[in-house]
Amino acid sequence: MTPPIEVLPALAHRISPVLGDVGGLGALMRALPPILTGGFECRLSGASRQVDLQLCLLREDRLAARLEPALRAALHQLAPPGATPDRLDGLLADWRTTTPLVEIWLEFDPVPGGFLPSVFLGFPPTRPDEDPASAMGDVAARLTGRQPDRLMRLVTALRAAVPGAFPSHLGLMLGRPGGGMRLNIKRLQGDMIVPTLEAIGWPGDLTEAAMLGRALLAVSDRMTLTVDLDPERGVLPAIGFECAAGPRPPHPPLALTTVLGLADVERRSAAEAWPCRLSPDDIPWPAELIRADLLAPDAGQSVLTLGISHIKVTRDAGGQMAAKAYLWFGHGREGLPPRVSSDWETPDGLPILERTRRYFRQMTTAYLHHLGTTFRAYQLGSDGDVRRSNLAWAQRAGLVPGMRVLDAGCGVGGPAMDLARDIGAEVWGLTLMPDQAALGRRLVMRAGLSDRVRLVAGDYHHPPWPDGFFDAVVFFESSNHTDDPAALFRAMHRILRPGGILYISDCFTRPAETLDAGGRAFVDRFDRVNADRTRTLSQTAAALRQAGFEGVSTADLTGMVSTRRWTRAYVHEAGPVPVTTGLGGLYLFPDHAAGPSPVFCGEARAVKPHARS
Repeated sequence: MTPPIEVLPALAHRISPVLGDVGGLGALMRALPPILTGGFECRLSGASRQVDLQLCLLREDRLAARLEPALRAALHQLAPPGATPDRLDGLLADWRTTTPLVEIWLEFDPVPGGFLPSVFLGFPPTRPDEDPASAMGDVAARLTGRQPDRLMRLVTALRAAVPGAFPSHLGLMLGRPGGGMRLNIKRLQGDMIVPTLEAIGWPGDLTEAAMLGRALLAVSDRMTLTVDLDPERGVLPAIGFECAAGPRPPHPPLALTTVLGLADVERRSAAEAWPCRLSPDDIPWPAELIRADLLAPDAGQSVLTLGISHIKVTRDAGGQMAAKAYLWFGHGREGLPPRVSSDWETPDGLPILERTRRYFRQMTTAYLHHLGTTFRAYQLGSDGDVRRSNLAWAQRAGLVPGMRVLDAGCGVGGPAMDLARDIGAEVWGLTLMPDQAALGRRLVMRAGLSDRVRLVAGDYHHPPWPDGFFDAVVFFESSNHTDDPAALFRAMHRILRPGGILYISDCFTRPAETLDAGGRAFVDRFDRVNADRTRTLSQTAAALRQAGFEGVSTADLTGMVSTRRWTRAYVHEAGPVPVTTGLGGLYLFPDHAAGPSPVFCGEARAVKPHARS
């Protein structure tokens, strides 16, 4: 094996002395192999100048996988006398084949006589009908030698009380006095902070924690809540908020630490100077990246990217606050390889329903893992709380308690369940995919909603209900899987009662005459990727009138909706470099280069007229 190159020291010495002293990391970095995803933890508050090194092992990182045997040997070399990291060694030997983990972070804590890593285990999002507690308990027991029953009960209670919360990482403080655990909880919005802390039995001041969390969330793209657990005492009163924002300065969470008095301007400026992109001209280039470039010369030159992963604000048991900056580094290439077409995109003349079936055969599992039970790109009235967004869409559609509603194109029934719970509607769902309907019925049963939500499989061009059965029909980003919208809307007209509402919120295109060649190509690509036939608002309105509806109105909702939840679902959350998830690998395609997007979120509504005497 090529001897470890001095790339980690080269990265460390790019850290401004204002942020800390990296001299204590010298022996550590020289002993470690050049794993090129990780970061440096720098204190923004207090007098301590300690800088900690973190390394990240990503499941999909082949470079890290090749270096893991050297890493395991280094862990034994770095351990103090009498401390043998045998359990961690065993996990690192086979974690890719024996666990569901998506990543492992090692944070090297100095101890007398050497270094011992604390371990942060990254878990994948689970399906709505799965409990992540068992997987977390299994890996924790493997590393600690004891079953973490308290942790497992806590995670199960959290999932039951706040379904939108995602317990993403479990920290095991192997290198710290007293050990202990840390739980990271992602995808929180302001109104989810208090229910989350209540669900896990956090003993601190809920009002103070919510105020701090909402202030940080207001300036962050995403926020992670961290809480510490003691095996005997349970959840401890200290709390942390990890706040991430875009890679370009100014960095709003970092700026807020200055306003809160947690970081001075000099430290803030030093942290903001860290992000950049490095090439072989800037630092000694790792042999592994040279090898990768030689083996794949057409894939783009390898690069190292530096960014601010997140800013962490902590509040201890006495109310004292502090802040840290996590300076991230990772390797990648100049430009992503072209996305491979999927089997629903390429066949010319394939009927739209068959394209849709092929699409959901491949996409449903990825949607469940990364989006949960609501398969929607656009959120309204919320930037992460799916249930609140579904309620806002229902209110915009004009749904009221007691209505009998059809969710046409319902997926596994996430929105349908929310309509029943929060609106008090009686909801039927219709999906093209029998496996979606079957899973949805199990979820409905678990939710105790079987008397108010019924899901069936079938073609929505031929709905299996009698004339005038529904008070309202809604299409939540599902109306474009048709070649004949007028025929589809006639089918909905038939099953609506006189005065019944039809509501669509979906993707629409701008008129073809307003698009240049790039815009038209974007629309074509969008339709191929999504198995859609996207139309303009005016074309949709015309099809509704042709089907016999009156009171037709349309609106462009650009500026009212958010797609950040959708974007987060196909880009990995760990750092500032876009790393696609399993969903992103199936879905991601280049964004429109400039100007208004040719595809946007809009709505259409219409009413079935009463019979004229």
